[in-house]
Amino acid sequence: MLIDLGYRAPDSLEEALEILGEDSSFLILAGGTDLLVKYFDAREKMGNVLDISRLEELKKIVIEGEKIFLGALTTHEEIYRNPDLQKKVPFLCRAAKSVGAPQIRNQGTLGGNMANASPAADLAPPLIAVGARILLAGPDGERSFNLDEFFTGPGKTRKNPNEIITGVEFNVPVGDFRNTFLKVGQRRALAIAVASLAIALSCRQGKVEEVRLSAGSVAPIPLRARETEKILQGQKLDNLPLEKAADQLEKEASPIDDIRGTRVYRARVLGNLLRKGLQEVLSQEGVSENG
Repeated sequence: MLIDLGYRAPDSLEEALEILGEDSSFLILAGGTDLLVKYFDAREKMGNVLDISRLEELKKIVIEGEKIFLGALTTHEEIYRNPDLQKKVPFLCRAAKSVGAPQIRNQGTLGGNMANASPAADLAPPLIAVGARILLAGPDGERSFNLDEFFTGPGKTRKNPNEIITGVEFNVPVGDFRNTFLKVGQRRALAIAVASLAIALSCRQGKVEEVRLSAGSVAPIPLRARETEKILQGQKLDNLPLEKAADQLEKEASPIDDIRGTRVYRARVLGNLLRKGLQEVLSQEGVSENG
């Protein structure tokens, strides 16, 4: 059976926004790794499809001055392989590498990962931990949000139907910046996270100057663990309150029971990830002031 999808494939962001300005019911197709799975057995329900894969302006990785910009159509593999990102934000590259198989990493996009808004999205925790803002464009202009304020629930965001995610941006980490991303699944590869954790520490004179913690698969949205951050803020690196912080992080989490793990198990795993992750960052030397 042939299905009329109302398919459009614009060549520019301007053209794409004109189409959405006329009809915001279009489903936006980027890499398709989530969308096509969702509608595999119900293609007749997809309706109109707006394929944005030709938008070259959304395929850029730009590191300029104090800012890093990642276009929405940047693939997980491109993030993982980028030598500048590996140097400046290695935990983001580690998270990108953890996504699926090579076929998925080469097809799936940053924007799609954010738009899908899965609580288990692997790129969200490190991007939140590095203080990223997500950029949107629509017929009425541009908007941006702190990424930790963008997600509103499983599969839900603050993006309007007539808007397109254009990318994310964040400041280049400088000084003694230490980071890690840890993930536990039911197997070593091709696994959705039972729990994941991104840690970003800025240190000065042997103390925690700033800390950001973000976890996946342990709350309805990627979790920014602000109360746990308060426990670590200002502490000496050689005397971090690991147990107190881990206990608090378990309390901040609000996981569910599902086929991958129970609430109790997920919370306990998360606490262990913090213990392990903090020990890992303590062994790092950080980056120099010139990064």
